[in-house]
Amino acid sequence: MSQSAAAPKPRSESPRPRGLYRNVAVRDGRINSRALLNEDGTLWIRHGDSVYQLRRTAAGKLILTK
Repeated sequence: MSQSAAAPKPRSESPRPRGLYRNVAVRDGRINSRALLNEDGTLWIRHGDSVYQLRRTAAGKLILTK
């Protein structure tokens, strides 16, 4: 019997979830950004086939980039 090695899966360029799950309170359709963002002030959002980064700037503003 011969064993054939399975081809490695292609690496995705989008970030992988780190296994961090948290409950975030939604009140009146609003979420506190401190509860949403990671310690480094970022959050990766998957929307359809695209991945976006939401990040807090040094000035305390939020920027969403693709």
